[in-house]
Amino acid sequence: MNHEARSQYLFDVHCIEQVISHYVIGLDTLNIPLMRNCFTDDAHVEIPGAGVQSPDEYAAICKQSLPGLDATHHQLGPIAVEVTGDTARAHCYLTAQHVLHSAGADCLLTIGAWYDDELVRTRESWKISKRVGTAVWLDGNPAVLGMPMEKGAFPKSPGRECPAWLHRD
Repeated sequence: MNHEARSQYLFDVHCIEQVISHYVIGLDTLNIPLMRNCFTDDAHVEIPGAGVQSPDEYAAICKQSLPGLDATHHQLGPIAVEVTGDTARAHCYLTAQHVLHSAGADCLLTIGAWYDDELVRTRESWKISKRVGTAVWLDGNPAVLGMPMEKGAFPKSPGRECPAWLHRD
């Protein structure tokens, strides 16, 4: 890879990391338009507990449910990215903290998860065209999100495998 191609690749990786960061910033600050703008209009959004939706359907759920919480904090971990022309894939770890004071002394719920994303370069920026979230574990009070979940690790599923594109055999 020549210097110009390497520079473009690194710039693309940076822009993709920014899109993924803007998504969680939008969630945690209740800036739903910022979060929604991270997706293409026809994106496939699959979030544990929320099911499969369009970006507009998912934004509506977030707009309705997130203000009912006292706080959320999505902390991103390492982001692995592979860019191929105008498409890319990313795998990103996260820890999501949710707070609901009305739940009493047990007002916290923490979820460990990751996102597997497919992205496309648009005229304006990189956008997520497919996001599949995989919940790995949770700790705290599941009632904070009003969902029937058990503490501890979730059952292993196909989403818990290392993405094939990351294999370097």
